[in-house]
Amino acid sequence: MGQAAVTPRSTDSLAKFNHLMNVAKKIAEINSNGLHDLIRAILRPLQAEQLLGVAERGQDAVPLIEAGHFFGSAVRDHLFSEDGTKWLGIPQPKEMFVLHLSRDIVFPSPWSLNRYISALATIGSTKAKGNMDARGYRSSDYQGPWQQDDNHRVEMWLPWKIAFVHGGNHSIAAGVLAGEGEVIPDSVFDMSHLLDTLRCDGHSFFRIDSGDLVGSISDPRKAAVFEIGRLLSKA
Repeated sequence: MGQAAVTPRSTDSLAKFNHLMNVAKKIAEINSNGLHDLIRAILRPLQAEQLLGVAERGQDAVPLIEAGHFFGSAVRDHLFSEDGTKWLGIPQPKEMFVLHLSRDIVFPSPWSLNRYISALATIGSTKAKGNMDARGYRSSDYQGPWQQDDNHRVEMWLPWKIAFVHGGNHSIAAGVLAGEGEVIPDSVFDMSHLLDTLRCDGHSFFRIDSGDLVGSISDPRKAAVFEIGRLLSKA
């Protein structure tokens, strides 16, 4: 069978992927720790869209960013054993990892407009001065500085240090936007087996052992983040 036609859009996508990878390799040559900052730069726009969606477009504006779907269907099919019964991520001691909401890539997906408004208005240290009644007493609406609660459920994937929110989307969004708070993830998984199994060329994913085509990429930025994980693993 002949190769699929290359469209202008796919050409542009490949150019973005290649440029990001060139930058990543140059950073790795100097200090591989800087790769996490590059990942933040790549994924910050996506995080911002999640945080803005409900404010800009209303209730249920953005779909939940789920860990298993993040890198696309080609990768999702390799999260479990071939018979589908065993999760292949390797659990890590969660107490060893602390996510800083002001810095790290955490993906809350606020869906309720009312909860979003309430969280942004009442959670965070800077909200205290604005929550005074006419007598100068602090309003009962103020929830205080951001702090981790029992309903905050976050899953973190290594080596990328990307975190996916499964509970507490609105209050975590408030923490991210307030630039304060630390979260110990509910679960941490080393997903390096994906990098041992798959490689991406900016257009498609292939199995490393056979070279077989697995599927196309979902987004050039996410594809670049996937391959940057390979540079992190080598380091």
